[in-house]
Amino acid sequence: MNRKGIILILLILCILSIPAIGAADIDVEDTNNTKLTTTDSDVVTQGNGLSLSVSENETLLSATGESFTQLNEDVSGDDVTLTKNYTYTSSDSAFAGGITLSGTKTINGNGNVIIDASNQARIFKVTAGSTVTFKGITFINANPTQGPGGAIFGTGAVHIEDCKFINNTVNMANGGAVCLSGAGSTISNSYFEGNKAIKNPNNLNSGAAGAVFLNASNIMISNSEFLKNYAGLNGGAVGSSAMRIASCTIANCTFTSNTANGSAGAVGMQSRNFHIFNSTFKNNEAKGMFTTYPGNGGALVMRGWDSYAYNCTFTDNTAATHGGAVYLTNTSYDPLNNNTGFILCTFTGNTAGVDGGAVSWYSGATYGYVEDSIFTNNTARRNGGAIHWSGHHGTISNSTFIDNNATGEVTSELGSGNGGAVVWVGSYGTIKDNCIFTNNYAASNGGAIFLEGNATENCTNITITHSTFKDNYAGVDGGAVNWNEGAHSGNIFYSTFTNNIANSNGGAVFWSGHDGKILYSNFTGNNASGIVTDEYNNKGDGGAIIWSGINGIVDNCRFIDNYASQRGGGVFLQNCTHGNCTNTTFSHVYFENNTAGVNGGAIDWHKGAQNGHVRYGVFVNNTANRSGGAIFWFGTGGEILYSNFTGNKALGNVLYNNSFGNMTYGGHGGAVMWTGADGIIDGCTFVENNAAVNGGAIFMQGSTEGDCRNVTVSNSVFNDNFAGVNGGAVDWYRGARYCT
Repeated sequence: MNRKGIILILLILCILSIPAIGAADIDVEDTNNTKLTTTDSDVVTQGNGLSLSVSENETLLSATGESFTQLNEDVSGDDVTLTKNYTYTSSDSAFAGGITLSGTKTINGNGNVIIDASNQARIFKVTAGSTVTFKGITFINANPTQGPGGAIFGTGAVHIEDCKFINNTVNMANGGAVCLSGAGSTISNSYFEGNKAIKNPNNLNSGAAGAVFLNASNIMISNSEFLKNYAGLNGGAVGSSAMRIASCTIANCTFTSNTANGSAGAVGMQSRNFHIFNSTFKNNEAKGMFTTYPGNGGALVMRGWDSYAYNCTFTDNTAATHGGAVYLTNTSYDPLNNNTGFILCTFTGNTAGVDGGAVSWYSGATYGYVEDSIFTNNTARRNGGAIHWSGHHGTISNSTFIDNNATGEVTSELGSGNGGAVVWVGSYGTIKDNCIFTNNYAASNGGAIFLEGNATENCTNITITHSTFKDNYAGVDGGAVNWNEGAHSGNIFYSTFTNNIANSNGGAVFWSGHDGKILYSNFTGNNASGIVTDEYNNKGDGGAIIWSGINGIVDNCRFIDNYASQRGGGVFLQNCTHGNCTNTTFSHVYFENNTAGVNGGAIDWHKGAQNGHVRYGVFVNNTANRSGGAIFWFGTGGEILYSNFTGNKALGNVLYNNSFGNMTYGGHGGAVMWTGADGIIDGCTFVENNAAVNGGAIFMQGSTEGDCRNVTVSNSVFNDNFAGVNGGAVDWYRGARYCT
């Protein structure tokens, strides 16, 4: 072959090899400045169909090719197809701020073009009023000297399709890869890795949005992936401005291992009508290195009204303070966080350094909601293992909570270790429609749910209905649910409590307040173990429920196999700081095989009770190791009406103070022990009850508070009851007067 022919063949081979070299050997610096190389031999396939080739070679990401000066010429038309790679060089200084694009145009790289800014420049700047579409281009190593948007800064409408953004940076600005300031901009089927927004140490308005900064309304990001992006302030991958933007959307995206030094490890949005659909957040972190931005929202911060996440998954995200996965708060122009929530979402293994292992709503939230969602193995180091709600008119419905933890490692004067699954601060809330709480843990109170008020919100009008609580555990009070002191108008309807444990009191429920109701609910196998003493100096009281306060109703409920190491195998009632135990009523209730370590195998009304009522109750085979096999009453104005007592026992095995302050073993009142005045027992049946000492069915006595007077037993039947000493059926003991 002649010399000219050989030269021609060599030239053709060189031209054909240029795109292959550009696509096969791409080096990228990650957020820790380690050098990565992409090769054809090691391809990581992304969930959206894109692929980024990554190898272990430590060579700097770069793309040899034409200059930015040439790129400026090549994109001058309306619709441009690029076929070459481009690299910024020192001779391109006129374009350090980015090549300016205006008008309406499409720039298409067909997936084969790499534009490398050599860590010295921005790549493109889109002017206001323009509409520019980028397709199939890889943008790498952009690093402008000033301003937002490392690779692309658009004040016009920008549309990005099938593009990659790798190792782009802004210094002391926002949007490591892209800044979108044009309404209606979109990003689809794109990939962002290792982009960075570096914060100005003297400016809290810089360093947001490691990859994409949103500065306009009606922006959509879809079918895209964000990996290992970094923000020096907020929004490790995506962030928005503090302007009044609205109606931004993220759909079908994946956010993995993004980091923010402040809050919002992956996404920080300040927008009304912000919606996230079908997206995944994993291993994102909000580090909380600033007092103003203390590390809220390991994956996501949502600020504003009318926003929600739908069918999203949050896994192993971490927040230094509140909201291991998500933190919801207000804005300067929307003083309340209103109508925000989650539908069909899954939260697994998220961690908050303070409150809300998965989700935390800031104080004053209104009409927040969680629907059809699952929370598993989330942890808060202070309160609210899965959810911390602070506000009013919130709702949790048809959701499942399993193995969530409030560890109490972080302490405060407001309490810690409360609400293994949920902490509810505020009023007018509902937990409903087949919510399931299983094996949640609180180091202190409320193994599943802890409810309380604060300086701005009373804990009022909260309803738990059609829910299931099983195997939850509280280190102190309320194995499943704890209504803290001061609650009122709380309700539990149509719910089931099984095998919950409190180390102190209230194996299933701890109530401290007034005007509470528990209706149509079942309590089985709950346990107040009495291992520790609570702040009220009690322990081991109320195997299923401990009730402190006035005006309570328990109706159409069943209590089976519950255990209290001290008093009230089923229920213990006592006074509290805001009132005596007054006007409490049990009606149409069933108690079977409940056990108290001391008094009241089924129910114990403690000293000072007034106007307590049992109506249409059934008590079968309940046991008190001391006295009052079924019911122990200590107060005035009580009544037991139209109830049946069968096979209950007072064993007399425990040394304890009696009503006169003497230590005795008891063994009185196989079914009922009555201490106090002005009582009525009417229309009842007592069969085969057993007292080790006195009163096989009923034992009545006075106390240091007063005589046992004006107590009437009428229209009742006593069959086959047994007392070891006196009164096979009834024993009126010392101090009885005017009794019939």
